[in-house]
This record gives sequence, C-alpha cells and structure tokens, in this order.
Amino acid sequence: MLFALGAIIISCDEDQQVGASVSTPSSPTISIALGFTNPTLIENDTEHTYTVTLSETQIVDVKLHVDQIGGTASADDYEMTTSLVIPAGYLSASGSITILNDDLIEDTETLQIQIGGITTANAALTPVTTEFTILNYTTGDLVIDMNWDMSIATDDAGEEISATAFADMILFVSSTPDNAGDIGVADGGSFETFVLDGDTPDGTYYVVAGFYEANEEIIRTLDFGIEFNQAGVINGESYDFPGAMSNEATCDGIYYVLAEVTKTGASYAITPVGETQPPLDVEGEWYFDMQDVYQDGWDGAYITVTINGVSTDYAADDGGGAQFELYLDVPAGATMSITYTSGDWEEEHHLYILAPDGTEYVYGAQWSGSNIPAGTLFDNLNPCG
Repeated sequence: MLFALGAIIISCDEDQQVGASVSTPSSPTISIALGFTNPTLIENDTEHTYTVTLSETQIVDVKLHVDQIGGTASADDYEMTTSLVIPAGYLSASGSITILNDDLIEDTETLQIQIGGITTANAALTPVTTEFTILNYTTGDLVIDMNWDMSIATDDAGEEISATAFADMILFVSSTPDNAGDIGVADGGSFETFVLDGDTPDGTYYVVAGFYEANEEIIRTLDFGIEFNQAGVINGESYDFPGAMSNEATCDGIYYVLAEVTKTGASYAITPVGETQPPLDVEGEWYFDMQDVYQDGWDGAYITVTINGVSTDYAADDGGGAQFELYLDVPAGATMSITYTSGDWEEEHHLYILAPDGTEYVYGAQWSGSNIPAGTLFDNLNPCG
C-alpha cells in the first residue's frame, strides 16, 4: 500500500507539469492607443479610455502601474486607472482618465503619465509616457476641436501612414467665411483645439480649416471632423465632413469652411457649412501691358485669356511692336484664366497685369528679373496658381 501511494503521489506531480511552459518571460514592448481623437481633455467629468498593448503575449499575467510623472495638474483634477493587468496569453488591457469638473477658473494644465516601470510585474519592458492638455473653461467659452483622417491610410507602397504625419492642418476662426483668422488661430503639431472666449463680442464667426503643410509624394483626400463643447450647455456636438480637401493643392488660398457660429451673449448657435473656398472674384476692368524691349513684337509668344470658357489670344505684336495695352471688362461671377505660350527671344518679353482689386501680376526680365513663365499665370478656380 505504501508503494502504491508513493506511485500515485509521483504520478500527480508529473501530471501538474504537463502543458506548462518552461520558458522564461520575454521583454516585450508596449504601446498606447488613445480611444479619443484629441489629447486635449476638458473638465467635464467625461471618461477617456486608452488601450495598452504588448508586442507579444506572455506566459504569466503582466501588471503595469500607471503614475503621474509630470505636468501641472494635481490629483484633485482627475481620476485614472492606477494599474493594468494584461492576463497571460493576452496582448492588451484598457485604462481610463476622467478630468473632474470644478468651479475654479484655472489656467490650462498638463498631465503626463507613465505606464509601466520598475514596479511592472512579470515582464521586463521600457515604460511609455503620454501627455494630455487639460482645458478649463467657463460657461461662456466655446471649445472647438478639429480632427482629420485620410481616405486611404497607406502610402503607395502599402505602408500605413497616420493622418497627422500625412498633413498638418491649421484651424482658423474668422469674422468672414475665409482663412483670415482675425479672431484666432490654432496651429499645433497634431489635431487642433481652439477656445472661443466668452468675452468675444457677439456676432457670427466661421470655423475654417487650411493646410500648414502636407505630404508631397502622394495625393490623398482628407475627411474632417469638428466637435463643440460649452460647459453645461453643449456637450460633444460634432459634425463630419468626408472628402473635404485634397493635398493636390495646399497654398494659403486653399481652405475649407467647416461651420458658422453665431454668438449671442453666452449662447452659441452652430450651423455646419462644409464648403471649399469660392472662386476668386474677377469682376471689373482688367488692364494688360505687353512690351518687347527690342520693339519688334513678342516673336511668336502670346497670352490666352479665357472668360467663361471663351478663349482669346493677345500679343505685343497686336499693338504694332513695342507695346500693346489691353483693357478687358469681366462680368460678375465669371470664371477666368490667363496662360502664356512662349516664343523666341523670351528675355525681351514683359507683361504687367492689374486686376480690378488692385492686385498686380508682373512678369519678365525688365520688371521681375526673369522670363515670363510658360503655362497658367492666373486661374480664379485655383488660388494656388
């Protein structure tokens, strides 16, 4: 009986180890994915989630501590997950941060947290940090958040590219439906946030998106999103604008009107707009001065002026050689373009154009130090020229 009992005990010990790994935990990396579009958080008791992911599964549970390691926020300003457990065989776990609402009027604060560290259990890894901006606003303030995404989130080689790496946008708030930005501008390194101060005079204002810079190697279309928040009044009012803009043209003249905001005291009426910039106004008298320094005409060169689809060619030769002046009346609402076709002895040709709004276009060696460029000189449908 003693022999049989000993055999059973030995057998049980061996069975308990069947299927258990004898390897040691590896040293995975961790990454953080925010469950919200903007790292700017607002004091409105909203819970913001994030996901922590391991690069590979582990044979034991991994426990990560979450700590504030910097920033101006105090423990009274927020509540957050202080530890995360990623179970054995799993890759991720979720945590959250809630920015607490209070009645204090405070400056903008920051919160820097670290996930993982020397207290991480059962895995050796390098901790990661992320930083949030905490906005404090009063009842009369309107917080405007803008985000964007790509229609195709890969480059031509199929490699994933983030929207913020692809394009850096600017958020303008203007008193006119354009990118004047006379009320204010938000131009950070990622998604944009602007606070329309409650002391701003009553009136109608426009929220406008424009390019700071964008990838020049591939052409992609951007989808825009905006969200409005006003303490105790407007909570997460959002609008989406799919296919809003392309990086095919990114000059200062290109912009997109997202919304119209009408302020009356501490109340805001928000109307989505979703329009690209209108054509440049070309109504009025246009003046053209075409000269040839050698006084024998433009040697086969000419400009083509197209108004509402009707094209006409003009050259200095039309005026008898040395100079040809031209006045054209352009009707309201017209489309208009001006192109130049080069000829011989280009260094002799000079062109001066005066638009009805006083804008001057000067080309040619005598005035601008270079020849007249061949191709499109002006197109009111393309502000980038």
